[in-house]
Amino acid sequence: MGSVIMVYIPYTTTSYPGIQNVDIEMLSMLPEQDLRPILPCLVRMSLCSPLDNSSAWTAKRKLILKCLSGIEIVNNLVSLLSIDFHDLEIATKDRQLKLGNSSRESLVNGQVNQGLALEFERSEAPRKLRFLLSEMLSITAQVADQNDKFLEKSSELFETEIYLDEVSDVLCITQAELPHLLPMLQVAEALLHVKNGSWLLCRLVANTPESFLDVCRHLVSLGPRQDFDSVESQRRCDALLALCDICPSHMLTVRSMCLENCKLPDLALQLTLNYNEEHWVEDSLQNILTFMCGILLDSDLSSRSWFSQYIRLCDKKKDFHSAVSVMREKLLNEMCISLLSAHELTTDDMLVKACSIIRLYSTLKCVAGLKFSEKENSTLLKLVLKKSPTSKSGMRFISLGLCMLLACPHLLVTDEEEKNVISWLKWLLDISDDYEILYDGESSFGEMLLLLAIHFHSGQNNAISELVSATLGIKCPTKASALMRLKSIFTVKVFNEQVVAAHAIKVQVTKNLSRNIKGFLPIHCIYQLLKSRTFSKYKISIKDWISKQMRECKFPIHPILRLLIDAYVNSILLPSTKSDRSNEPISETNLANVFQKDSYSLPVKLVHLYYVMFYQDVLMTNMNTLQSSNRPFVSYSSSFVNNIPVKFLMQSAQTKSSQMAGMFSNLLGLVAIHQPHLCNAYDWLCCQDVDDSLTTNFKLDKTSKIVISPESLQNALKLLPFNYSQCCLILEELSTYQAAELINYKEIFINDLLLFLDDCTPRRCQDLILIIWNTLNSYCPDLKTLTVNALSYKTDNLGTSYYKEEDLVTDPLIVLRCDTRVFRCPPLMEVLLLILNCFLHMSKTFLSNHIFGTPVLDSNKVTGASDREELRVALVAAQESAALQILLESCLPLSVDQEKNELLLSNKREVQCLVCSHIHQKFISDPSLAKLIHFQGYPLQLIPITVAGISSMHICLDFLPELIAQPQHNKQCFAIKLVSYLSLQYPVPKSLSVARLCVNVMKTLLSVLTSEQRPAFYVSTLPDLVRFCTAFPVITDDTLHFLNQLGAIVRSEIAVKFDSLNSMMILSNDGCEDFDEHSTYTNNLDSAPVNDVMLYKRILKTFDEVVGATNLLKSKLKT
Repeated sequence: MGSVIMVYIPYTTTSYPGIQNVDIEMLSMLPEQDLRPILPCLVRMSLCSPLDNSSAWTAKRKLILKCLSGIEIVNNLVSLLSIDFHDLEIATKDRQLKLGNSSRESLVNGQVNQGLALEFERSEAPRKLRFLLSEMLSITAQVADQNDKFLEKSSELFETEIYLDEVSDVLCITQAELPHLLPMLQVAEALLHVKNGSWLLCRLVANTPESFLDVCRHLVSLGPRQDFDSVESQRRCDALLALCDICPSHMLTVRSMCLENCKLPDLALQLTLNYNEEHWVEDSLQNILTFMCGILLDSDLSSRSWFSQYIRLCDKKKDFHSAVSVMREKLLNEMCISLLSAHELTTDDMLVKACSIIRLYSTLKCVAGLKFSEKENSTLLKLVLKKSPTSKSGMRFISLGLCMLLACPHLLVTDEEEKNVISWLKWLLDISDDYEILYDGESSFGEMLLLLAIHFHSGQNNAISELVSATLGIKCPTKASALMRLKSIFTVKVFNEQVVAAHAIKVQVTKNLSRNIKGFLPIHCIYQLLKSRTFSKYKISIKDWISKQMRECKFPIHPILRLLIDAYVNSILLPSTKSDRSNEPISETNLANVFQKDSYSLPVKLVHLYYVMFYQDVLMTNMNTLQSSNRPFVSYSSSFVNNIPVKFLMQSAQTKSSQMAGMFSNLLGLVAIHQPHLCNAYDWLCCQDVDDSLTTNFKLDKTSKIVISPESLQNALKLLPFNYSQCCLILEELSTYQAAELINYKEIFINDLLLFLDDCTPRRCQDLILIIWNTLNSYCPDLKTLTVNALSYKTDNLGTSYYKEEDLVTDPLIVLRCDTRVFRCPPLMEVLLLILNCFLHMSKTFLSNHIFGTPVLDSNKVTGASDREELRVALVAAQESAALQILLESCLPLSVDQEKNELLLSNKREVQCLVCSHIHQKFISDPSLAKLIHFQGYPLQLIPITVAGISSMHICLDFLPELIAQPQHNKQCFAIKLVSYLSLQYPVPKSLSVARLCVNVMKTLLSVLTSEQRPAFYVSTLPDLVRFCTAFPVITDDTLHFLNQLGAIVRSEIAVKFDSLNSMMILSNDGCEDFDEHSTYTNNLDSAPVNDVMLYKRILKTFDEVVGATNLLKSKLKT
């Protein structure tokens, strides 16, 4: 700061609080010299007419008059107040209009011959006031004309110090009485441009205390951003410091104005330093640290860059009188006195203060670019190497000290200092175990030491920079050249790779690891060592440490945990360039123990599930490489993997996906690849509906749950089929249980499923069976196998399994070898379809994994692999088609159905809907399966059911022309009948073109079929012509023409085979017995007996039906 222009009157600060708070009693006790600066205000308060006419204020005015009665100078002030200010204001405004607002001509009448100061002394009160008013208006006008350029104005009236008291009196009264001519803020700005302006401004503000903050805010807002050594900046800072001297309580307020406007940084820092002196702050160092760290670490980029630029400018100009230099000197002195004088930093206060100093100097170096002096370098290094007690504050101090060494590597200069750093690092390595034991589960400097050593060994300077930045909370760019000395210390003299790896596995795992634990943890070190394959290189087993850490995790899952598992699995299965040795996988027994015990939490099980799925994925992907290189590997058995409650864990994780650090999406993808049978959308929706219903029931009545023992369920089942009421009540209650609560009832429930297949079983009981089964299915992986064995014929005693899961995976069609009553029980049929779909997917995955797990290693590898893939696709298609064919056959009437009177709403109809819905899903997922099924064919009486029930049957129109072109007459007949029903269901242009093709094929076959084949073929297909014409009347003419041709041929055949009399009797016999198009005659086309008479009658009937259908359509159109 520049030198102060004038020594300010110290007693101004004594009287200002009294006038600010209008404390008349306090003012009455002050001596005359303390009252002198505020006399203009006191005289106006005593003489001017008050707004407050209360008795209290009247008494205070009398007290003011009493104080002023003995002061001689008051008479001069009274004479100033006797002027007619209203006339003076009008005259001044008129003269301004005449001369112009920007005119600098004096507003005082007459000439000034002997200098303004001398004329001011000799003049009377009115003329003195005019002199001052004229000078202030002139200065204000000149300042306004200069715009941004600062003007130093010479004024004899303000420069003569002997007249300053009287000038200040006139200025205070003039501004108070003529505020429109002399606005307070314009006067404050104008006074900055004259000598002694700061002194006069303080007198003016002291007499108008309500304007203090407005004046300060105005001066700050118009100040420069960085030009702290300019005349304007010095004048503003002097004025604001002087104002803060008369009112020290507003120092921090003015400082906040500087920070808010990003103006006058030197003043902000100077006010911080002065505040400590004015208020006798005991811990002045902490106050400076708080301010500097607050602004340099502020989230607001503009204020941070503004103050950083100021510090760089001060450092560049080497201004030893700037506030930055004063601050640095104070910081050094305080460090030496309060911190370095002690042998150790024993108290938490000392440690917190040391941490703040380290952060501040690191920020000054990295953010503001400050260059430390030699004294600062040595002092800071001594502070960093100070020993601290075993506490959280001490742990924080050591971590920050490590990072400061890396952020400011130039602290290390001499060899002696290097030796001190080496001994300090070794000391840290020795005491790190004590910290880890004392603060188990929290981040400590031991992990940071390991991480730094790992990064130095691998040359990851960016990782070092990120670690330092994260710890200090600032961006610290580090250059590799600057870190060479520290790299040598870490990698050669303190830590080598083997020491790092051996020490890492001794570090305790983090208890309750979660995303909420901040900082650098042991898991970070292990992850980096796994990535660099250090454990494999030095044959150090890491399996136990990783297994322990995986069991010590909770929500929200730490993001590094997934990366650790990925690196661990890759180090097990993928070959290493550094060593042939691989890490050991977690044993199957330990993994099964985690999934089977309820003591392990959900996040622990999800982490282990991710490990198993990712391990299987990497193993299958790299199987060829592993087998060709003869590397030993461990593969988890399919029985173990299939017994993991994957579905339950995934559904539980679905509600916690936001707390899994991105693991859920990866896990879902792995499950979809390796266990697609668990990703059935319909299955998940069923489980979701069950969960919603359970939640709703639980909320409705939390006290209604009745504890049911397995024996109660067993006794109720023994009463079947004579008494269903007790069993139904128990099932109702069990349907509200959660999956884990139903485990004890699983065996009894599954083993007695056949009891619910009787015709007398209430439908409500069967629906409850479905709900309970779906609930258990989400938790019990073996439920499907138990259900298949319970419903299978191969059961002597209920509960004894004859089929293992491997058998069902190898041959999924075993699922359909069940009691035939299942095919007329819709709830259990729904269960059967879910199981069938699951094992078909499992079989498909099993075959794919088998191909990957046993790759072809001979010379003709490409051909062998393609052949195996073709065989796999053919086998999967055969299994799928066989299952669908069996399901279609289940839609045919059974012996049980023939004994009952069929209703529109029946079990058979519901089963047909379930089967059709299942087939529709299969056709959508694999359209080629639809082609395969229809080329194989199925009973003709099922065509109306499939066309109406399977929503995706319209895709058959794409391949039906190909099916019609087949040489087998039964396939042609099947195709034509299917097209006829599709035409009615989907009367679209594509159906019309295929229908025309069918009619043309039937015409063509007139000349191809023999007389023995003709009746069998056309008797079966002629009814389809009626459906063609009903759907598309446009082909009626072609159809009738074809019927005429066919009728003529048949008449000729009849005439040839019979004599004329018999043929006439046959052709005229209208009472010929009708026939059934679904009879054995029409189905066995190749072996059907020749019956031209029946064909002829069929032609006549078809002709009538076609004409009738066309006429009916016409009448509907007319209507």
